[in-house]
Formats: sequence, structure tokens, C-alpha cells
Amino acid sequence: MNPIGQTIHFGQTIHSKNIRTMENNIISIPAPQPFRKRVSYGKKVFLMGLQCFVLMIGALIVYIISEERESRLADVSQSIREEWGSVLYVSGPEILDGRKASLPLCPESYKCDINVESKLLHRNIYEVGVFDAEVNMSGRFITNDVRSAGDSVKLIVYVNPKTITGLKDVVINGKPYKWSKSSDHLFAMIDTADLTDAVKFETSFHSRGSGGICVGQRSKESEICISGYADNPSFGGSDIPNTRLIEGKNFSACWQNSSSRYGDRNNTWVARVDFLVGVSSYQKVSRSLKYSFIIILLTFVSVLFIEIMMKHPIPLFNYFLIGAALVLFYCLLLAFSEHIAFGYAYLAASVMTVVLISGYMWRILSSKKTGMAICVILTGMYLGCYIMLCLDTYALLLGAILLFAALAATMYASLRIKQ
Repeated sequence: MNPIGQTIHFGQTIHSKNIRTMENNIISIPAPQPFRKRVSYGKKVFLMGLQCFVLMIGALIVYIISEERESRLADVSQSIREEWGSVLYVSGPEILDGRKASLPLCPESYKCDINVESKLLHRNIYEVGVFDAEVNMSGRFITNDVRSAGDSVKLIVYVNPKTITGLKDVVINGKPYKWSKSSDHLFAMIDTADLTDAVKFETSFHSRGSGGICVGQRSKESEICISGYADNPSFGGSDIPNTRLIEGKNFSACWQNSSSRYGDRNNTWVARVDFLVGVSSYQKVSRSLKYSFIIILLTFVSVLFIEIMMKHPIPLFNYFLIGAALVLFYCLLLAFSEHIAFGYAYLAASVMTVVLISGYMWRILSSKKTGMAICVILTGMYLGCYIMLCLDTYALLLGAILLFAALAATMYASLRIKQ
């Protein structure tokens, strides 16, 4: 036999054996298994519910912090108002003497013009609204009544002297008289011997205050006008103003009154303007926290539906991290709102949260489309929540409509899963 041929035949024999050996040693690769639920959906929904309640503990902590910060704001506001001045109360003028102190003489006619300029005082991160007011008063007494009170009488204006920052003399029939200060009023001593004509007076002063202005009067004819620049003015008193106007932060209101019982201590007529405090950022954060459970629940439901439709199991730990990001939103909102306007704080906190969760879902499922879907869902929920915070009167109506829309979307998604 040809050696070469034998060599070739022998080599072919060895090669065939090697092939058979390799075929025997090949490890069989299992076929792809169908999608299996590591945890039953019933158990997973139950555990997700427990996670929601655990996450609500975090939301409760944020709520407690918000309440504590709001209480601190109230203390700071009270401290500033005690130093600056509270509600500005002005009454008078009246004429008294030692013999008839219980029967004051009130003006026959009286006019008071008050111009208000509001501003904010800051202490650390807190701010409190206060105002400066310029008060101008004029009027007329009946001469015979003033003379009958004695040779020297006391003209009194009831106002807190501690809040007065500028004071002009009272001018009576062209003659100036110096004001003196007492604990709760201004007074000037007037010599009635010089009074021949109708006793006309005029004076003005600057005062500080906060919260509002109240003018009391017992004259026969009264006209009180309060105007200026302030937030949220509310008009009241014995009567509503005869005329009032609000344009932005500029306002004006005028009261006119006639009384046949002028001078009666039990018939004080009052004109009042209160500068209402708007809803603070802490109150808005507390209100937004009331929707936290719904937002967490709807987000979990959305993620669960995505998991089922994509047949890609998502561990419960990932659900918890998503819920933690939703709770952290309120902490960010509280922190930002102490330094910038609430609207901008809400925008910054919501954008950070939406981007974080959407990117996280994108990485978990390796699907850009899924990330964008979660982004749209979260944006819609945060936008609806912000609208409800702004529309306090219609918050219940809007909330009911949004919940109905969420339920309808969930029902429609469940039909797609069944198919």
C-alpha cells in the first residue's frame, strides 16, 4: 500500500474521531424560556402598596419640617411687627378739658387722607410685609362749643406715638401749636381766647404699621380716603367704601358719613383697610403634599403596566427608588421655595424629578420610548397638581376630573394587556 495513502487514510480516520469526540462533548444550550413572573402580580401589588405607605412616612417628615418652618416664620413676623408697629389706629381729633373729660368735643366736619407705601422687611430667609403711611387731617370745630370748654383746652389725636416717624405742628386758624406725646395719643394745649372765627385745624404725620389701617371718627360729617401701594387690600369698617379702585397693587378707597349723634362715644364710625397676607410658600408645600400619595400610586401603576406590556420584570427595589425620588421632590420644593418664588421652585424641583425618573426607566428597560412615556406621565401629573394649587376654588373639581382621566387611561391600558 502506498505509505502516503495510508498516511492520508490514517489522518482522515483520526479527524473523524476528533469530530465525533467534539460532538459528544458539546453542551446543549437551552432554548429561550418564555417570560416568567418571579413574583406573582397579586403579591407584587401588595408589596407596592406597602412601599407606598413607607414612602408616605418620608412625605410626613417633609410636612412636619414645613410646619416647623412656617411656625418659625410666624414668630419672626410677630417679632418684626412688634418692633415696627402693628395695625395703625387713628382716632380724633377731640377737644377735652379737666371739667368735661367725659364729654369730648368732636369736629363738625372732618377729612382724613392717608397714603400708604408697603415694603418687605427681611430677617435671614424670612420676609414680612409692613408699610409707611402719611396721614393728613383737617376739619372744623364749632367755635362756641370750644370756648365753652374753658380758656385752655386740650386737642387730642389717638395714635401710637411710638410708631410716628415724622410729626408736623397742628395749625389752628393759621397758628401752629406743638404736639406733645403721651402713652397712647398726641395732644396740644390750645388757648381759646384767640379763637374768633370757626375753629379750623390741619395737621399731618408719618407713621409705621403692618397688617392694616383703622380710622375711627365721631364727627358730624366725615370723609376718609386711604390709597397707596399694597398687596391684597380688603376694605371694611362700619360701612363699605363709597368708592374703591384696585389696579394691580395700587388701590384707593373713600368713605363718607353723616351722623346726627356725633360726639357720642358709643357711636364711633370706623373705616378700615386690611392688608391680607397671601398664601405662604410653606402653606403651598403643605397643600402639595396632600397629593403625594396619589402621585406615588399613579406612578407605580404606570410603571407596572409598562413592565407587563414589555414583559420585562422590574425589581421592587427599583420601585422603591422611584418612589423615593417622588418624595424627594417635596423636599426640593420646600428648600427652593425659601429662596426663590414658589412657581420657579416648583418648576425646578419637578424638572429635576422628571428627568431623574425618566432617565432611570430608560436605563432599566433600555428603551428610549419608555423613558419618554414616563416623562409625559409625570409632567402631566405635576402640571395638574400645580394648577390645583393655583386654583384653590376649583381644586376639587379639577382633581376629580384628573382622577377620572387617570382611571380611564388605566382601564384602556388594561384592555391592551388583555389583547
